[in-house]
Amino acid sequence: MGDITTTFEKYLNRYQIKARLGSGGMATVYRAVDTNLDRDVAIKVMHEHLGHDDVFRERFSQEARLIAGLNHPNIVQIYDFDTLDADGNVVMYMVMPMLTGNTLIDILESCRFKQATLPHERIKEIITNLADALDYAHSRGMVHRDVKPANILFDDNNRAVLTDFGIARLAENSGLTAEGTIIGTPAYMSPEQATGSETDYRSDIYALGIILFELLTGRPPFDDESTVSLLLKHAQTPPPNVSQYTEKVNPSLDKVLQTVLAKNPDDRYQSARALRLALEEAVNTESHDERYMPSPIVYTPPEKQPATIVIEDELSDSQPKKKRNQSTITRTINTLVLKPARQNPLGFATLAVAIVALLLIARLLQNQPSATIPQTSVMTNETVFGVEGMAGVDAMIGDAAFFTGDFSDDDPINEYWDVTSVGPIQRSIMDGVYRISHSEPDRAIPSLFDPTHFNYTDVNITLDARILETSANNASAVGIVFRYQDADNYNVFAVDGRGRYSIWRRVDGAWCELRNQCNDGEAEFDWQPEPPIATIGEMNTLNLNVYQNQIIGFVNGEQVFMLTENTFADGAIGIYMATTPSGSAQVEIDNYNVSEAMLPASESMTDDS
Repeated sequence: MGDITTTFEKYLNRYQIKARLGSGGMATVYRAVDTNLDRDVAIKVMHEHLGHDDVFRERFSQEARLIAGLNHPNIVQIYDFDTLDADGNVVMYMVMPMLTGNTLIDILESCRFKQATLPHERIKEIITNLADALDYAHSRGMVHRDVKPANILFDDNNRAVLTDFGIARLAENSGLTAEGTIIGTPAYMSPEQATGSETDYRSDIYALGIILFELLTGRPPFDDESTVSLLLKHAQTPPPNVSQYTEKVNPSLDKVLQTVLAKNPDDRYQSARALRLALEEAVNTESHDERYMPSPIVYTPPEKQPATIVIEDELSDSQPKKKRNQSTITRTINTLVLKPARQNPLGFATLAVAIVALLLIARLLQNQPSATIPQTSVMTNETVFGVEGMAGVDAMIGDAAFFTGDFSDDDPINEYWDVTSVGPIQRSIMDGVYRISHSEPDRAIPSLFDPTHFNYTDVNITLDARILETSANNASAVGIVFRYQDADNYNVFAVDGRGRYSIWRRVDGAWCELRNQCNDGEAEFDWQPEPPIATIGEMNTLNLNVYQNQIIGFVNGEQVFMLTENTFADGAIGIYMATTPSGSAQVEIDNYNVSEAMLPASESMTDDS
């Protein structure tokens, strides 16, 4: 990066290179700052050796000018382009907006990890964005030639944006490829591309059909480790029906995919708009639940394997906890391999029955009388949960799991967080961050930790979160959801982008602030400013301790409230975010830790406000 940074500093100091984002077959992309306009940009710099090709240099200027002429919200805009002569080295670059969202391939991989697909309504939105982009480009004589998930990004409003227009044509027309060389990505190539025949805009429509199939099913219609075999499948093998891989059968969707993936371009939809309209009609024939319910990805469960189950021996309550945790009995048994809880809602119920049975067997083996499992039994991460992928959970008391989650790629706790994206709500876990965004104003959005299986009474929760800069007035909020019953009944402890906090009760859809509104009905204030609370763009650490009807809240290590609240006895936990009437918002959560509630020093806490 040093050479290119020096080059830009010397010859084009308007752009300050900050970091290398990635590299492909033809270019390297850098994050930079446009000092003239004070904005972040992405700069695509063509590989150095391309500058020595006279044909490529000529084509670069022509193609860059054509791409820069595309002005559409779903096509990445070209702010600037040029060719520099830097001490005898030719540097060709394009300047584009810095899009910080995930690529579509990131979202697909996240869905595969969760063993679920996006709701059909969200899939329709993505395909609509891309179809509009292609229709616009095709009407101006531009064909992409390499439409694929890696070339699809998402902007701050969660709209799909198509990138790398013209790059495939640059390679094709530059003289750098041998005659007959196929340009594109095999998994998304049309039959005419796969066979080296003449192509047109209908190859882009075919590639969009492959993406649609993958969004609906979690897998592309054709797959093979051999590139040659994969290309032959595109050319010769009929595509499978979507219904073959989904829980719900929708003949209309099958018809859409069979048409868009036709081998003969004349048999496909003759415009991206026609595909979009057909998809809208097919999705509209589904019920509301079918459109919004993520479909499970069909997969083959692993073979049954013997599992070692470690069961805690029951000791008297008078014995030290350390000794209780060390006294175990080990039994090796054959057990069913359950699907992950996200796919199999009965998994944990079945597991609970198995646990009870194993405890009874263990007692019989010890010639001990059977008894009720004590509520204080602790099952550690190395015990039963290791069998079902619940590694990372430190302990489980009743149906409340205690854990430390940092949202890293290998954090098993990620599986239990809500990552569904419905309409304007987007949730994702990538690069050690749980990101939640909403593009509609004045909305409260709870994102829950698997409420189907985990319920909490007394609990201590710590959350590290920041509110990103948005179009809102800095009063967007992020916080902790607790004792969640349903969308209209729960509690919230939150901070906003102005350095304020609040503690709320929501009952039958109506909000009241616990420190004042819930007491006398008069709203003296909703949000209270406190010096330790950081403002928008900065990290805040929230800590909430809930013990019976006594609640204490801390922000960045300083106590901000202490009060009593007994509306709900228990419930699910999660993350809260809210937009304001003036705009959308996005929040990032770095850590979410759940532990046993701390016993208050006094049994008679009162509201200190």
